[in-house]
Amino acid sequence: MIPFLLVPPLLLGCGAKDEDTAIDAFVVVGTTPDPGVEDATAATQPELRVNAEADAAACTVDSLSFSAISDDGTVLFDVEYAITIEESGSKIRFNHDGGLSEGFRYAVYVNTRAETACADVDGRPLVPYGLEFFVP
Repeated sequence: MIPFLLVPPLLLGCGAKDEDTAIDAFVVVGTTPDPGVEDATAATQPELRVNAEADAAACTVDSLSFSAISDDGTVLFDVEYAITIEESGSKIRFNHDGGLSEGFRYAVYVNTRAETACADVDGRPLVPYGLEFFVP
């Protein structure tokens, strides 16, 4: 079991983008569900919304992870899933068959140990990000 660190979006500067602030990186700008949700349903299909067009060849199950985790962040088991890129590359969806097991905290996150990083079509790697939610 490997513990991992989730980096809150505010520490990365991944908040709302306004016209006066240009972000010169490939970052997560929104998620479904919202970070920290404690009442997600078993049918939840997590999504990361990004600020540039994701490269479908780079953003794969090898570069992005979906796992059930313990309270201390240790991976308990990996969820079987596929990645789809939607809305002209601005949405990365983690699709799983069936429902998520109830009573677990889940995390989707950038796999920083991947051989090929999730990147946008300009080759900029996705800034490390993690989303946690709980399915009661």
